[in-house]
Amino acid sequence: MKIWLSLSLLLATVCPARAFVVGPPSSLDNLSAESDLVFKGVALDSSNLTDSQLNAQGFGAQQTRFRVVSVLKGPSVKEVAFRSYRKAEATMFGWHPQFYQFQPNAPYIVWAKKGTDGLWRQTSQSYSFLEDEGAMRAGDTQPVGRSTNEVVWREWNLLLASKNSADVIYALSHIATFSGSGDAQFMTAQSFKPQNSRRVATPYLASPNPQIAQAAIKVLQVTGAQTSSPGLIALALSPADPETRAQAVAVLKGVKTNPVRLALTQLLATPQQPELVQAAALNGLGDWNDHQSRADLLRFARSNSPRLRASTAKAIGELQTESLLPALFQLTHDADKSVNETALSAFANSSGSQMRPYFEKLRRTPKVEPLFTVLLAQSSPEKYLPDLERIVTSNLEVPNISPQSTVYMAWHALFDWLQKQPPSAWQKVQTRRIVKAMESGPEHFWGSSEPEALYKLLRQKNQEKEARKFRAIQEKTAGYDIAYYFRRADEELARQKAQPHFTAQ
Repeated sequence: MKIWLSLSLLLATVCPARAFVVGPPSSLDNLSAESDLVFKGVALDSSNLTDSQLNAQGFGAQQTRFRVVSVLKGPSVKEVAFRSYRKAEATMFGWHPQFYQFQPNAPYIVWAKKGTDGLWRQTSQSYSFLEDEGAMRAGDTQPVGRSTNEVVWREWNLLLASKNSADVIYALSHIATFSGSGDAQFMTAQSFKPQNSRRVATPYLASPNPQIAQAAIKVLQVTGAQTSSPGLIALALSPADPETRAQAVAVLKGVKTNPVRLALTQLLATPQQPELVQAAALNGLGDWNDHQSRADLLRFARSNSPRLRASTAKAIGELQTESLLPALFQLTHDADKSVNETALSAFANSSGSQMRPYFEKLRRTPKVEPLFTVLLAQSSPEKYLPDLERIVTSNLEVPNISPQSTVYMAWHALFDWLQKQPPSAWQKVQTRRIVKAMESGPEHFWGSSEPEALYKLLRQKNQEKEARKFRAIQEKTAGYDIAYYFRRADEELARQKAQPHFTAQ
């Protein structure tokens, strides 16, 4: 059995500047379903106030008067006093709510809930990837129909036609947010048809304003670059801003068509191309295991540019082609730290029998020895049990190389091995020593899953005395109600024993 970190920890994205977890936005349909009133209106004025239902620490409340232009959901009203959080005066750490800053005389589409006191307050509470979720800009002050999605689409298309670049960027970024599909859906909420979003965004790839072009690229990224590859290729090969061109190349990764391959070749064959663009093109070669790609990667592995060598290492790691591995191994000894770490990461994220000889070589490098020992132990833990025990006991982490904690992987490798041992093996000195190492948290526990699983396993293997001792220590030192999880394990074991034909492991 493999115990994974909770899905929320794996998927949630942390906003470094605010040190709290930021979630995905709601779709327009969900946002409307949660609201009692959705309206298009013009902000008149805002005033600060105290509201017991808007009491997040460090944030004040405000009331904004809106002249209602159209009601999209809810009762017919001419004016709304909308209560919401306002922007904090100082940077706040920890969780904070969705907050708003309304411009007088500007049009907005607002989603509101009615409180038990009859007052209208913001629907969106937790801050999301969409900074103005729940109160978004509109394109004009004209009345509109009742379909929220159609109205929002209309308003942002009006903003796209604005001569103000900030309006265009706002519209494109919000269209991207509500057009995501596939892997992009965590950070987006699909409310518009991807093909419609691509259609309106594609012309802006040619904008001379880099921010507008990059906002258009984002739309194509979340709606599928395959259909939009001609426009992206043209931008990549154009004399536009290097950052914009590099973003266009990056979005083409995964689009395996001959025009894309030819574009990558052209970008890498021209020495005067900006380094940023060539780095993106090298990353793109991770999709192409052909003779020209391999030749290009070997050539750029010897580049004078650390950025290009690092991109080469990343691409080779994706391909895992045996003939390229010696070059990748050389890059693990590169004098540049970023190149060195990228090459090591390429090996650490690889698998297959062709990698084992390189893992063995890298294991001789002290700073990464724990990581590559753990990777070697994935397929044959018996050979590395003393090393895994040492890594867990001494908390030997290898930072910046693998997406997973080295100690975490070592702990779980030992857990998987323990599961396979018969009860008789648990009396051996080696087994008991490994159990002690695994019990030595809490720095080795990444939540409740590990102690709960170990406690349950001890009981399954008839190690009741050890299980009670481990539980008592954890309940005393965990710092949270870990007893709940131990009780849950007990209940599950009791249900299993009650099943017909149950036999102890």
